[in-house]
Amino acid sequence: MSTAPALRYEHSGSCKVIFDARQKPTKDISIDDCYFLGFRLTCEGTLRFHHAWIIANDHEAFLTGLKAEAHSLSDKYPDMRILEVELVFMHNLRTQKPDYLSKETKQEISRKIGLKLDRRDDEHFAVFGIADDKSCEVVDFKAMDALMAIRMTRLHSQKLCGKALLPLAVCQAHPVNQEFDLLFHQEAKLIYALLCTEAAGGVH
Repeated sequence: MSTAPALRYEHSGSCKVIFDARQKPTKDISIDDCYFLGFRLTCEGTLRFHHAWIIANDHEAFLTGLKAEAHSLSDKYPDMRILEVELVFMHNLRTQKPDYLSKETKQEISRKIGLKLDRRDDEHFAVFGIADDKSCEVVDFKAMDALMAIRMTRLHSQKLCGKALLPLAVCQAHPVNQEFDLLFHQEAKLIYALLCTEAAGGVH
């Protein structure tokens, strides 16, 4: 991996441990089931950020992994209440497959997200999702956190754009979004490489 990027905000977390939230964990891990999560933490009046990786093969497993990471953070910072751990970023590893999205599609998605999140608003989230026909859409919502934006996508995407979307990335209209995106792409290279080898079972 390259040297650590210069970050404006205080971050914690790494890709050394991936929490397997699947109901029936197996040795084989699909790239499609790996999620990078970015959290906003409020502790003793100060703001910091944290990121983690989980393995989840359905929405319930995703929620299980999210709750487990929130609880682990509460153990790390005993003065912080669970309600002060909020998901503000999410990115699924499948978007890094060379043949999953074309370069042009990725550029168009980034452009659409940038247009929707053109000014800071901590309660404005853009969600990139993919439909069963493999078409891509970007929808945005006013929401308290990224989890609410994911729920709203699952509930309302059919009405908004005529198709049910599987959320693959959530971005917040906040400068830290760029830092989480940088950390995701840096760590995703390592996770992806490990999962593409015969030793992938040693990742978690």
